[in-house]
Amino acid sequence: MDIHGAQRLVWDEKRQTFIRVEDQKPIPSYVGSVFDIGMRTSAEGFSNLMALMDVPQGVMSIYGGSLLEVVNGPIAYPFQIDWQLMHGIGACIFDQEPAQGSTTFKTADDLKNREGLLFQWGGLQADSYLLRARIIGTGGVKVRCGVYPKATPGLQANVAGITVGTMIG
Repeated sequence: MDIHGAQRLVWDEKRQTFIRVEDQKPIPSYVGSVFDIGMRTSAEGFSNLMALMDVPQGVMSIYGGSLLEVVNGPIAYPFQIDWQLMHGIGACIFDQEPAQGSTTFKTADDLKNREGLLFQWGGLQADSYLLRARIIGTGGVKVRCGVYPKATPGLQANVAGITVGTMIG
């Protein structure tokens, strides 16, 4: 799986946070990284947003929705964002059956008020994760969305697997 276009973040054990590979700076807590969804980087129309590498064992979460806004031009409602989370080893071998779900926006108010948990997981034999998204029904209009990861190293998951969060649905 190609991670082209994804912002690459690596876990820094000393700082207990994710840092950007490009500049070695930590990502700000609860602000994260801002992405424009709508730029296709795969044949299925998905954009690679965030590649998390060297993820510690424990419980991980990805939150989204902060800074949610339309980037270029008027948008027609309803539209949806399809989300995928793939896991793997070494940032190059990812599963072929991702966890996935969709967020539907029916009105402009939905765009202003939608934020929360995208995915949460733990207990997996993986150290790399790839978050992807695509936008459906906007006719080429892009949507900007803030996304941030949160790690709790060492916390044991009740059940191994990935749970779809409240922002999806």
